[in-house]
Amino acid sequence: GCNAFAGGVLLSASIVHMLPDATRGLRVSAERVQEALGQSGEFPIAPTVAGVFFFFLCLLEAMSVQFLGHSGHAHGDVEDGYTAMDQQVSATAIALVVSLSIHSVLEGAGIGAQTSVASMGLVVAAVLAHKGLALFAMTSALVKSNASPRLCSMLVALVASCTPVGILLGIMAQGVFGTAGQGLVLAAAGGTFLFVAIPELLVPTFAESKNKIAAVSLSTLGFLTMAALAAWS
Repeated sequence: GCNAFAGGVLLSASIVHMLPDATRGLRVSAERVQEALGQSGEFPIAPTVAGVFFFFLCLLEAMSVQFLGHSGHAHGDVEDGYTAMDQQVSATAIALVVSLSIHSVLEGAGIGAQTSVASMGLVVAAVLAHKGLALFAMTSALVKSNASPRLCSMLVALVASCTPVGILLGIMAQGVFGTAGQGLVLAAAGGTFLFVAIPELLVPTFAESKNKIAAVSLSTLGFLTMAALAAWS
C-alpha cells in the first residue's frame, strides 16, 4: 500500500509539477535552441532532458544487475592478497553504492527545486518511503555477500548523505544559474521521479499485489493528492 501511494505521488510530482515548471524555466533557452535550428516555437528541452535521465537510470540499473550477476561467480582463488569473496563483496558494494548514490542525489535535487512547501512535504514523504526500502535492499545484499557490519554501516551512511547533498544542489541551482538552472534540475529530477515511480514502485507493486484494484486505487489517490497541490504552487 505504501509503495502504491508513494508511486502515485512521485508520478504526479514529475508530470504535474516538475515538467511544467521546468518547461517554464527553460522557455527562453528553448526558443534560442529552436531559433538556432532555423525553426519557430520552442524546443522541448524539459521533456528531452527528463527522458534522457529516465533512460540513463534504466541503463545504470541494467549495468548494475549485469555487473552483480557477473561478480557473483567466486572460485576461491587468491590474487594480490584478496580472496575471490573479497572481490565479490567489493564489486557488489561499488555497484550498489554508485547506483543508489546517483538516485539519491537526483531525488534530493528534485526536493530542493520544489516551488511550494506543500508539494515538498509529500515528495519528501514519498522519497523517504522509497529510500528506506532501497537502503534495506542494499544492506540485505551486502550482508548476503559477507560484507562486514562496519562496511555496511559506512555505505548506508554514505548513500543516506547523498540526498541532503542533492537538496542543497537543487536549492543552489536557482540562486547560481537562475530560472534556467532550476529548470534543468527540475527536468532531470522529473525523469528520475518517473523512473522511481514506474519501474521501481508501481510496476512491482501491481505485479505482486494480491488486491490489484486496491493497489491501483491507492496509486491514483496518491497521484490526485499531489496533483491537487498544483492549485497552491
